[in-house]
Amino acid sequence: MNPINEYTNDAWFWSENGLDQAPHIFWRINDEQNLPQQTLEQLQDRLAWDRAEKIILFHCEGHDAQHNLDFDPRIHMIQPIRFDHPRHYFFPWWYGWVMHVERSVQYHLKLEPEMTKQPRYQFDALLGTPYPRKQWVADQIRKNPGPFLWNMNVPWVSSDAKFLHGTDLHHDPAGTKPVYNEQGEWCNHGTLLPWRIYNDSWFSIILETQSQGYPMVTEKSAKCLLGRRLFINFGNPGVLDLIRSMGYQTFDSVINEGYDKILDQEQRLIHAWNQVLYLMKQNPRDVVEKIQPILDHNQSLFLRQNHDRDFKNLVRKIANGY
Repeated sequence: MNPINEYTNDAWFWSENGLDQAPHIFWRINDEQNLPQQTLEQLQDRLAWDRAEKIILFHCEGHDAQHNLDFDPRIHMIQPIRFDHPRHYFFPWWYGWVMHVERSVQYHLKLEPEMTKQPRYQFDALLGTPYPRKQWVADQIRKNPGPFLWNMNVPWVSSDAKFLHGTDLHHDPAGTKPVYNEQGEWCNHGTLLPWRIYNDSWFSIILETQSQGYPMVTEKSAKCLLGRRLFINFGNPGVLDLIRSMGYQTFDSVINEGYDKILDQEQRLIHAWNQVLYLMKQNPRDVVEKIQPILDHNQSLFLRQNHDRDFKNLVRKIANGY
């Protein structure tokens, strides 16, 4: 389990960081599926809410940012979205969980070199739950059969691609919560680098989680940065800009990433799909050769990140008021 999950107002967290727990509340208000979730009204009854000087809430998704901040002026909100508010803080939680799992499994070492691998597919597209925009992408893929290794929900469309993310795990490989280390810790299967898929395709289509219109980053872009992938995003506008603000590089040297600035969803999806069509006409090895420095930079930066340390520092910064 990602260590960040364990910080829910535990005394050891505050003492370890030289902070007094008494005037603070730290709470993760949205846990993984099937684990307890609390509304702010429920938290008021459960915690010493009235005695708190600051209430630090962490949400691994991007929902209800404005509502939560308006609920109480003492609330400081941490989320993986960009939201302009003096008490809101961006933190790429899903990137941290992907990196935490990767330290155990080391799947990036299983990736074949781009210049020598022999993929059968131009793109992978792990579409997941069939929301409307994912259905839109699936409809475009169906019109262009052949170069796509893709799925919607669990069944794989390509008959020769039966593997899921965790096929190489020795515990419950097809489960949504596979065990990934010898300590018996489980992870969301989406946090595992799909190295077999990446070895069998050149580029990625991703659909970053849409969160009330805010740019948000999740495991979807994290795996591309770690896995040395050029990706085209069919999520909210501003995602590429947010990724670049973290120090990563994107791919405007070989495709037109202007879609990231288009607010109208239909037009943004069309513009993004045009980049897919453009890449389908290119020699993928030539494209990859041009972006080798970007792929090197992104993977190296991702592997160097210490999200656990950065998260502690952020909470300490909020608690100390600087």
